[in-house]
Amino acid sequence: MTIAATAFTAALIYTKSVLIPFTISLFLFAILAPFFTFLQRRAKVPRALALVVTFLIFIGVTSLLSLLIVNSLGDFIEGAGVYRDRIVQVMEWGAALLSKYGVTLDTATLKKELMNLPIFTIVKNFTGGLFGIATNTFLVVIFTLFLLLGERSKLKQDSILIPIQQNISRYVATKVLTSLATGLIVGVTLLILDVELALMFGLITILLNFIPSVGSIFATILPLPIILLQFGLGFKFYLAIAIMGVVQIIIGNIVEPKLMGEGLGLHPITLLVFLIFWGLVWGIPGMFLAVPITSILKIILSKMENTKALAELFAGNISI
Repeated sequence: MTIAATAFTAALIYTKSVLIPFTISLFLFAILAPFFTFLQRRAKVPRALALVVTFLIFIGVTSLLSLLIVNSLGDFIEGAGVYRDRIVQVMEWGAALLSKYGVTLDTATLKKELMNLPIFTIVKNFTGGLFGIATNTFLVVIFTLFLLLGERSKLKQDSILIPIQQNISRYVATKVLTSLATGLIVGVTLLILDVELALMFGLITILLNFIPSVGSIFATILPLPIILLQFGLGFKFYLAIAIMGVVQIIIGNIVEPKLMGEGLGLHPITLLVFLIFWGLVWGIPGMFLAVPITSILKIILSKMENTKALAELFAGNISI
């Protein structure tokens, strides 16, 4: 079992360039399939037309989000020089503060290193990263299209696909709803406070909220350096921290558990372990997909007699 697990993990790492887009497309298929089925059953739309409508909505939303993220990041790269100057100002302020307590910093050397940062290299890497994202997006679109083409409106009542699709759809619907609400509130708050890149931070909050536990923490921390560089340790800095923190606590710890109901039946320790595992294997995409993958694995294990105990362990039901 140890050898098999090691070989399986190595295979996941080796084939991640294909498996990551395919897994993301499965994740998106779980979102789109109920809408596709609704168009056919309730709206009585022909299958071909329902497929076109579903796919066009998918392409439109994906393109809009991609454009917003790319434009926001592009603006950030273009303004790198301005942020570098602000970092120098903050560094000088910090050095002056530390000098009052007898701590001296070589600000001249730090300033020299900071001014020599390879901005063009960063831009080049950023462009290469965008090309990689575009390539993966193309694969995701193709995989999703073929999954929708092969979608069946009726499944056998005892099919293992039914609980998998129900669990994933419930998780995705809840996560999309709560993440959109959190990202919208954070984005609007930062816009009202006149924070630069407010829309980008709102989008990042939506995406990071799909990562359990640590995602909301990173979503709260990421805007702080920009706010600090823009306004310093003033009223707006502390107000932004307070609002973002309260929103994450209320939606993440009160609203989301109520909407999720019984949830996916996974113990927090199980989620943390698989979050680390998929993060090591597939990086950030693996962290996004850790929860639905683990949920699918638990359902499959619970359907087999020899592995039911392991499925119960995933749920935290340990009998001694």
